[in-house]
Amino acid sequence: MSVTPCPAGEYNPNRGQSSSSACQDCPTGSYCPLGSWEPITCTTGAACPYKSVSNFATPCPAGKWLDDTGVGDVNTCQSCPERYYCPERTTDPVKCPPGHYCPAGSTSGTANPCAPGTYGGLDSLAAPGECAACPLGHYCESASVFPTACGPGTFQPDLSATSVSDCDNCLATTVCPFYG
Repeated sequence: MSVTPCPAGEYNPNRGQSSSSACQDCPTGSYCPLGSWEPITCTTGAACPYKSVSNFATPCPAGKWLDDTGVGDVNTCQSCPERYYCPERTTDPVKCPPGHYCPAGSTSGTANPCAPGTYGGLDSLAAPGECAACPLGHYCESASVFPTACGPGTFQPDLSATSVSDCDNCLATTVCPFYG
């Protein structure tokens, strides 16, 4: 007697059956690869529709997250909140890194750096307008977490300087204003 495995999307909890008619549909919130004896519960960060035929759960796409198990519809995945990012199969949104901002639905923490001439600090930011202008006597390159002071003997009289080349040398006969 030959054993016929259940097709993907079905399972048979009764071992030793010789007919595929003993196979049952894989329930919503589970997946059943070829030859399954029991449904496999869908993990967090993924969904498994009714009679799922894949060999694995369907992950929430990047920009979305899900912290429940046994979910059947990938549309249950929630949009990633602002100040966080969510790569594929996220179960808990990840805080946006310093020097960057993450609007709602972000898929990467480094996609949106604070622009040159601004800095991000240590707080999670949601929009480019939350990046602060670089102060006098400093410069801020792209994705700066903190302003960098101009070196001794130099000054920077403008807001939002973008590089060390924006720092000017002090004149030997004058007091150096706005020095770093």
